[in-house]
Amino acid sequence: MKRQLLLLVTVVLICIDQPLSAGQTIPRFQLVKAKKIIRFPAETDSNSPAVWFEGMLYLFNSSGHPRRSIGYSLGTTGNPQAVTFNNELSGRRWLEAVIADDDGTFYGFYHYEPSVVCEGLDKTAPQIGAARSSDGGYSWIDLGIIIKNNDNRIRCDGANKYFVGGTGDFSVALDQDKFYLYLYFTSYDGDLPEQGVAAARMLWSDRDQPVGNVFRYHERLWIEPGINGRHTPIFPAAQSWFEENVDSFWGPSIHWNTELERYVMLLNRTNNKNFLSEGMYISFAGSPENADGWSGPQKILNTSSWYPQVMGLEQGEGTDKQAGKKARFFVHGTSEYEIYFYAEPVYPPERPGQWPRRPRPPRQR
Repeated sequence: MKRQLLLLVTVVLICIDQPLSAGQTIPRFQLVKAKKIIRFPAETDSNSPAVWFEGMLYLFNSSGHPRRSIGYSLGTTGNPQAVTFNNELSGRRWLEAVIADDDGTFYGFYHYEPSVVCEGLDKTAPQIGAARSSDGGYSWIDLGIIIKNNDNRIRCDGANKYFVGGTGDFSVALDQDKFYLYLYFTSYDGDLPEQGVAAARMLWSDRDQPVGNVFRYHERLWIEPGINGRHTPIFPAAQSWFEENVDSFWGPSIHWNTELERYVMLLNRTNNKNFLSEGMYISFAGSPENADGWSGPQKILNTSSWYPQVMGLEQGEGTDKQAGKKARFFVHGTSEYEIYFYAEPVYPPERPGQWPRRPRPPRQR
């Protein structure tokens, strides 16, 4: 994960251009240059979760260690403070997902990078862990590692600048019935067939004892253990993470969109060993349970940066996990764009050249 930004070049691309068959529909969306740039209040090098609790927005940014900011809205969060954990790990943590329970307990999920994996190499193999907080995310009790790839598939000889294996760079989605928690993560496994974006889930009722209760999606079943299990990527890597010219999606960020009544996934795509991005992509699904039901990723932005995500703007509801028709679009902790989602369907043309016109940007007031 944890890459220093080298270059950022952005170009707005409007709408989606996905092949369709007759009778199918796809959402529409639009990126619009914002009048005001918004930056997260703390250094950001991962997905940045946010939750509402008692009328306040709690925002978590991580760059080797999480920091918490609080405000009345997205634009007022500030005074970031480093959070604490009840244990020390030989390595660093990035808090990439947080869910507030009905009683105010925060459940967090972190990307962990062990310090030493291959002797003599400053590379790591990330793992995914869980934590719990009863004081608004200021102090955390570590609940343990819940997703980890088999150490037998570590690739100390790979070309990748940062990783020799592992799993991380993820986000979560709690289903509408609060029955299952879904984790969509990046696999940097040593075996190419298991590299790419993969999925796992656990019963939400197991949130206080998550270790051993997370199961990966493999061959259309949620049966493989989170620790050392196998999985079938939903977006497999086209070229290995351990080659000079890797080609893979990674770092999914998922939210429920109330305008579309669908889940939306934003993705990075890299094409080199240094993690420089080829662009940002978008995908849609009706339910996180059908891991194979995500639409083919479509590019929405040309950029060499990382970590696309939305932040919903609805007071008391909008976060990284829920947004409506209008949201802020962030890349690497900075939002230069608004993103608009349109529920009206787009139908495929009966004849070539008959696509409906793309919508104009909403008028700026």
